[in-house]
Amino acid sequence: MGVAEVPSLMSASLDVARGQVGVREDPLNSNEGPQVDAYLRSVGMAPGLAWCAAFCYWCIREAWWWDHFGQDPPFIRTAWTPSIWSWAQGQGLEYWASPTDVHLGREVPDGALFLLHGSVEGVRRVNHVGFVAHLDVQRATIGTVEGNTNPAGSREGGGVYERERPLQDVYRFVMYGAGATGQQGAF
Repeated sequence: MGVAEVPSLMSASLDVARGQVGVREDPLNSNEGPQVDAYLRSVGMAPGLAWCAAFCYWCIREAWWWDHFGQDPPFIRTAWTPSIWSWAQGQGLEYWASPTDVHLGREVPDGALFLLHGSVEGVRRVNHVGFVAHLDVQRATIGTVEGNTNPAGSREGGGVYERERPLQDVYRFVMYGAGATGQQGAF
């Protein structure tokens, strides 16, 4: 896969994610429902678990399979959000250490992933992931498409939503695609 394919995979994954906006848990706040269960099955997990990372994997896999049916996408298959950051670091992916870099002119491609960090049962860790839909440097916000959230921005929400988040809330950004082969500085 060439460097030029990275933006197209991220863009295609974002398109898939946008097509899922409106999916809701059934019953609400159960981490279950026909489509939510499909996201979780895509990473080998049973219904009833937190699913934001599974949603991202499912979208990337769906976008990838259009051109590479039956092959695993260049992304970690997981429902555990901390694994995404660990994987990105281990793959030598291009990523940004902080949103400050964005203010210094680093671009964040549409379809990249954002990671949030916070406390879960008393442990500080990466705790939510979603797609970057657009970056607004002037307003210091990102538009997002996220699974397992709600209009208030919970990391344990009830569906797939488009949201806007303050850039300062972002812990890290992760790209995927050819970056998984270690091609740094491709963008």
